[in-house]
Amino acid sequence: MLSLLHIENIAVIECADISFDNGFNIIGEKAEKSHIEGYGNVTHAPVSHVGGQYNTVEETASFADVTGVGHNVSGTKAFVRGTGHNVSGGSDSVFGWKHRVSGDYQTVIGKKNVDDPTKAVIVGGGNENQPDDLARRNIYTLDWSGNGYFAGDVTLDLVSQFNQVKSVMNKKWPDTKY
Repeated sequence: MLSLLHIENIAVIECADISFDNGFNIIGEKAEKSHIEGYGNVTHAPVSHVGGQYNTVEETASFADVTGVGHNVSGTKAFVRGTGHNVSGGSDSVFGWKHRVSGDYQTVIGKKNVDDPTKAVIVGGGNENQPDDLARRNIYTLDWSGNGYFAGDVTLDLVSQFNQVKSVMNKKWPDTKY
């Protein structure tokens, strides 16, 4: 990362030192109409927004909106927030911590998911204290047919639902007690 630029004997500049205390952002030549803020960010993608720290947005990630820390984004139209995501799918929305996303049109939240491009929604529930290859886990996924998959038990409060139905029926037919 560029932290100091020393210029000497150029045009009317005899000597100049330019310090970049917080780092330096880089906008590549194909990153036209892109906006970059924060420090240590790099974008080569046209029409993108990058903010935060140490994010890299590849040329293929046009129309990306990336904010946070340490993301690597190569998918188009990605909306990325949080820390440390690797996003290569298109039109993804990613929130949380250290996700891997390679499918298109996915929404991924939580932390450290197992990448599965066949799912529409993934809730990651990985362990941040384990090495990356052991830490990844999905606690909920939803496929493109609407089928949900839970890693744990699903609990339904049937008594409460029954009482709500009973109350409606008693109001509609007050002479009959259910």
